[in-house]
Amino acid sequence: MNRTVFLKKDLVEKFGDQVTVSQVFSGIENDFRSIDEVVCQFKLNNMALDEGGEMRLSKSLVTEIETLEVLSQKPSQILSEIVINWMTKIPMMIEQTDNLSSNIRFQGIEGHLKTLVTLIDDCQLLIDSILSIDSAFQQVPFVQSQDWKKGQSQMADGVGEALDAFQKKDFTRLADVLEYDLGHFLQSWFEILSRLQASLKDS
Repeated sequence: MNRTVFLKKDLVEKFGDQVTVSQVFSGIENDFRSIDEVVCQFKLNNMALDEGGEMRLSKSLVTEIETLEVLSQKPSQILSEIVINWMTKIPMMIEQTDNLSSNIRFQGIEGHLKTLVTLIDDCQLLIDSILSIDSAFQQVPFVQSQDWKKGQSQMADGVGEALDAFQKKDFTRLADVLEYDLGHFLQSWFEILSRLQASLKDS
């Protein structure tokens, strides 16, 4: 993570004294984009801002800023961190899928509902993460590959099948979907992300 600090005088000199905090943020994001960096967080007067904080202060004038700290990263670093995070998590999800499938098959759904909800939520998070990578990193050739697109569609279908089986109380089918579909699709994503990681190292 790269750290850049601007003082009030720097910002007034650059943007003038009548601009809003929101305009300052947009200008700085554009400047960082031009050097192939993404702004990850703003710290205004030593206070870290989330989206809500940015919205609340957006209309304030630049003159209310004493210090503005900008944390930024190269897009490739961000992508690499996302990939490493999922490559750590997916093997645990595969194990959870296998155990849950076996438990539902031999013990029924009773007592395993919470684990199922957590697993489905994690799978949905993975899909959301894949979609975010898809839209934010279109310049990465591997993200546009057939394997990537196919894996995306299969994962969404697998979650849809599991939810459908659960809603219809067809727990034998749910166990099958977990074991044969979701488990397989998660393994595929582990392999796809491994190849993406390798392609990032080579680039």
